[in-house]
Amino acid sequence: TDEQKEKGFKSMSRNGDGSITYVITKNAHKTMMEDLRTSTAKTLDDIVTSGSFTSIKKIEYNNDFTEVSMGMRVDKEAFEGGLDGLSALSVWFSGALYQAFNGTEADKLSVTINVVDEKTNETFKSIKYPDALGN
Repeated sequence: TDEQKEKGFKSMSRNGDGSITYVITKNAHKTMMEDLRTSTAKTLDDIVTSGSFTSIKKIEYNNDFTEVSMGMRVDKEAFEGGLDGLSALSVWFSGALYQAFNGTEADKLSVTINVVDEKTNETFKSIKYPDALGN
Protein backbone atom coordinates (compact mmCIF):
# COMPACT_ATOMS: atom_id res chain seq x y z
CA THR A 1 0.00 0.00 0.00
CA ASP A 2 1.00 3.62 -0.29
CA GLU A 3 1.15 3.89 3.51
CA GLN A 4 3.62 0.99 3.72
CA LYS A 5 5.80 2.47 0.98
CA GLU A 6 5.73 5.79 2.80
CA LYS A 7 7.06 4.03 5.93
CA GLY A 8 9.92 2.49 3.95
CA PHE A 9 8.62 -1.01 3.20
CA LYS A 10 9.65 -2.14 -0.27
CA SER A 11 8.51 -5.75 -0.46
CA MET A 12 7.62 -8.91 1.42
CA SER A 13 8.11 -12.55 0.47
CA ARG A 14 7.27 -15.86 2.12
CA ASN A 15 10.21 -18.25 2.28
CA GLY A 16 10.06 -22.02 1.82
CA ASP A 17 10.58 -22.56 5.57
CA GLY A 18 7.52 -20.46 6.40
CA SER A 19 9.45 -17.38 7.50
CA ILE A 20 8.78 -14.00 5.95
CA THR A 21 11.38 -11.62 4.56
CA TYR A 22 10.70 -7.90 4.48
CA VAL A 23 12.77 -5.52 2.41
CA ILE A 24 12.86 -2.01 3.81
CA THR A 25 14.82 1.12 3.04
CA LYS A 26 18.01 1.91 4.93
CA ASN A 27 16.25 4.88 6.46
CA ALA A 28 13.38 2.70 7.70
CA HIS A 29 15.88 0.22 9.18
CA LYS A 30 17.77 3.03 10.91
CA THR A 31 14.55 4.35 12.44
CA MET A 32 13.49 0.85 13.48
CA MET A 33 16.87 0.21 15.15
CA GLU A 34 16.76 3.53 17.00
CA ASP A 35 13.30 2.64 18.31
CA LEU A 36 14.45 -0.87 19.23
CA ARG A 37 17.56 0.49 21.00
CA THR A 38 15.35 2.79 23.08
CA SER A 39 12.93 -0.05 23.85
CA THR A 40 15.73 -2.47 24.76
CA ALA A 41 17.39 0.08 27.03
CA LYS A 42 14.04 0.72 28.73
CA THR A 43 13.51 -3.02 29.26
CA LEU A 44 16.91 -3.31 30.93
CA ASP A 45 16.32 -0.17 33.01
CA ASP A 46 12.93 -1.55 34.09
CA ILE A 47 14.62 -4.64 35.52
CA VAL A 48 16.41 -2.32 37.95
CA THR A 49 13.51 -0.01 38.75
CA SER A 50 10.61 -2.49 38.85
CA GLY A 51 11.29 -3.61 42.39
CA SER A 52 11.01 -7.25 41.30
CA PHE A 53 14.77 -7.86 41.34
CA THR A 54 15.89 -6.03 44.45
CA SER A 55 19.53 -7.19 44.38
CA ILE A 56 20.13 -5.62 40.95
CA LYS A 57 21.30 -2.05 41.37
CA LYS A 58 22.38 -1.12 37.85
CA ILE A 59 22.62 -2.67 34.39
CA GLU A 60 25.24 -1.41 31.95
CA TYR A 61 25.50 -2.49 28.32
CA ASN A 62 27.47 -1.78 25.19
CA ASN A 63 26.06 -0.16 22.07
CA ASP A 64 24.94 -3.36 20.32
CA PHE A 65 23.82 -5.20 23.46
CA THR A 66 26.37 -8.01 22.99
CA GLU A 67 27.88 -7.37 26.40
CA VAL A 68 25.81 -6.52 29.39
CA SER A 69 28.10 -5.74 32.21
CA MET A 70 24.91 -6.28 33.99
CA GLY A 71 27.11 -4.05 35.35
CA MET A 72 24.68 -6.09 36.65
CA ARG A 73 25.80 -4.21 39.69
CA VAL A 74 24.26 -6.28 42.41
CA ASP A 75 24.10 -6.93 46.11
CA LYS A 76 26.04 -10.20 45.79
CA GLU A 77 24.62 -11.87 48.88
CA ALA A 78 21.02 -11.09 47.93
CA PHE A 79 21.63 -12.01 44.26
CA GLU A 80 23.10 -15.41 45.11
CA GLY A 81 20.47 -16.13 47.75
CA GLY A 82 17.42 -15.34 45.63
CA LEU A 83 15.88 -15.70 42.21
CA ASP A 84 17.16 -12.43 40.74
CA GLY A 85 19.53 -14.41 38.50
CA LEU A 86 16.50 -15.33 36.40
CA SER A 87 16.54 -11.75 35.14
CA ALA A 88 19.57 -12.76 33.05
CA LEU A 89 17.22 -14.57 30.66
CA SER A 90 15.32 -11.36 30.03
CA VAL A 91 18.58 -9.49 29.50
CA TRP A 92 19.78 -12.16 27.07
CA PHE A 93 16.53 -12.19 25.12
CA SER A 94 16.48 -8.39 24.84
CA GLY A 95 20.07 -8.25 23.59
CA ALA A 96 19.63 -11.14 21.15
CA LEU A 97 16.44 -9.65 19.73
CA TYR A 98 18.22 -6.34 19.10
CA GLN A 99 21.11 -8.14 17.39
CA ALA A 100 18.76 -10.23 15.23
CA PHE A 101 16.96 -7.16 13.90
CA ASN A 102 20.33 -5.56 13.26
CA GLY A 103 21.25 -8.40 10.89
CA THR A 104 23.24 -10.78 13.08
CA GLU A 105 22.78 -14.35 11.86
CA ALA A 106 20.88 -16.60 14.29
CA ASP A 107 23.88 -18.84 14.98
CA LYS A 108 26.03 -15.78 15.77
CA LEU A 109 23.72 -14.19 18.37
CA SER A 110 25.64 -13.83 21.62
CA VAL A 111 25.17 -11.90 24.85
CA THR A 112 27.67 -11.99 27.69
CA ILE A 113 26.39 -10.95 31.09
CA ASN A 114 28.98 -10.04 33.69
CA VAL A 115 27.57 -9.92 37.21
CA VAL A 116 29.54 -7.50 39.38
CA ASP A 117 29.43 -7.13 43.15
CA GLU A 118 28.54 -3.48 43.74
CA LYS A 119 30.59 -3.34 46.96
CA THR A 120 33.86 -4.88 45.74
CA ASN A 121 33.58 -4.24 41.99
CA GLU A 122 34.45 -7.95 41.52
CA THR A 123 32.94 -9.84 38.57
CA PHE A 124 31.81 -12.98 40.36
CA LYS A 125 29.80 -14.51 37.56
CA SER A 126 29.96 -14.33 33.78
CA ILE A 127 27.21 -15.88 31.68
CA LYS A 128 27.43 -16.21 27.91
CA TYR A 129 24.19 -16.88 26.08
CA PRO A 130 23.16 -18.95 24.27
CA ASP A 131 26.03 -21.20 25.44
CA ALA A 132 24.69 -21.19 29.02
CA LEU A 133 21.44 -22.76 27.86
CA GLY A 134 23.27 -25.95 26.96
CA ASN A 135 24.54 -26.44 30.51
